[in-house]
Amino acid sequence: MNTFNNKKWFVTSKFKDTVTSKEFKSKGKYLKGSIFAIIVGFVVAGVLIGILNVNPFDYFFKMFQVAFDELYLTQTFNWIAVYIVGGVAMAIGFKSGVFNIGASGQILTATSMSTIVLFSIVPKNTTEINGQTIFLLFLVSVFSGAFMAFIAGMLKALFNMHEVVTTILLNWVAWYFFKWIFTYGYPDEFGGGLAGSSQHIPDGLLSIGGNEIIAPLLIAMGVVVIAAIVLAKTTFGFKLKAVGSAPEAAKYSGINVKQKIVLAMTISGGIAGIAGFISMCTLNPNTYFGNDNLPTLGFDVIAISLVAFNNPVGLIFVGALWGVIQNAGAPISSLYGIPTQIAGLVSGIIIYLAAISAVFIMFNPVQIFKMWIFVLKSKNDRKMLLILYKKKWALLLKKPLIIFNKDYQKAVKAAETKADQKIVKLDLKAIDSLALTHIKTSIKELKKWIWEKNTIKGLKGIKRRNDEAIQTINAETINKIEAAKLKFGIFKDEVKTRKINNYID
Repeated sequence: MNTFNNKKWFVTSKFKDTVTSKEFKSKGKYLKGSIFAIIVGFVVAGVLIGILNVNPFDYFFKMFQVAFDELYLTQTFNWIAVYIVGGVAMAIGFKSGVFNIGASGQILTATSMSTIVLFSIVPKNTTEINGQTIFLLFLVSVFSGAFMAFIAGMLKALFNMHEVVTTILLNWVAWYFFKWIFTYGYPDEFGGGLAGSSQHIPDGLLSIGGNEIIAPLLIAMGVVVIAAIVLAKTTFGFKLKAVGSAPEAAKYSGINVKQKIVLAMTISGGIAGIAGFISMCTLNPNTYFGNDNLPTLGFDVIAISLVAFNNPVGLIFVGALWGVIQNAGAPISSLYGIPTQIAGLVSGIIIYLAAISAVFIMFNPVQIFKMWIFVLKSKNDRKMLLILYKKKWALLLKKPLIIFNKDYQKAVKAAETKADQKIVKLDLKAIDSLALTHIKTSIKELKKWIWEKNTIKGLKGIKRRNDEAIQTINAETINKIEAAKLKFGIFKDEVKTRKINNYID
């Protein structure tokens, strides 16, 4: 029983220590920023939908209902898988400090090269492909996407050419090269039935027992798990993040920055190739080159990664949301008789709000609510804060109307020259600005004092400090237990090695 209680205490304390750690709280802020960006995005989009005389609640509810309806279910999960994998590809690059804008070109290269390889070894009218050939297409997709990104990485590392410029240019190099292959160079061998398109890949390549959902999702989850482990638990992942956050510091610590940049870009492109492989096998079996428009998938995954703050786990949820919007947005908009671009508008608003995520990261509704409770409880605090806010608003209203102030007009007229008048105006405005800054600082200090009075000082403060002291002792104990376990494990390995050596001798 004591052993069970000890283990229970260890697990509970370890969990509390993890949840209350600075690293966990920091990640929690980014999660909060992402959630608020999505919520506010839906609210703003809902207002716009309401202007079009459509009930936004009904619109969004039916969007999710349609996305997971039997008719759309397979496509929805396929989009989710593609977006998750593509998002991971971008996250690897962004965390490593390289802004890979070439996902469209990398995905296009992966799908196009797979098409060329496939129809180089099987006839064009083939409807069934064996497992070995499918795996070959997977490898072709990975290496093709990786190769395109590798070029950009090498240009960055060797010639300091910015990856944004090179990847954008490589997008169009890939587009026009494969357009020539499928339209003019080898249309009979690799071209599709429609002029200007690639040959249609056979259906059901990722089907397992007639189910086309399982395999794409398994691939996506595998990519997420591997990326999360590599970034969080390996030396290689640490070095990539070190290069991304502080390249100069990483360089002086002995990390080969150029090598890591090339590797990060190559890995990013390879994973983008996997996204292209899933898309080719499920959603887009061929590419149409008649219009000179790059596939939007490569740009969608950039947005997904940014909204998820490059977190592999967060990409699962953001990718799922994007998959729903992508697959069900247009049908629902058509159902309500509003423009189908509304679905894109929703995701666009979320992207813009994610771009100002610092606002949402700093926003703490629980703390704001508690603060107002503390203020409302104390009559003196409420009175002092109200006085300061009145002074603040008086100064804010005075600022644009200062030219109508009699003292201001009198001081300006008293100045002899235009230069003196300008100095007087600046001085009077500076006095008001200084007063406003002083009031703002006073409000901030008063709020800080009210917060500390109700949380750190008094009985609550004693309880809080006591909890923190217990938590510190628990953390130290946990570290000692883990260190002891590690030493015991090493000792066991040494004993086993000795026994094996004795047995051999």
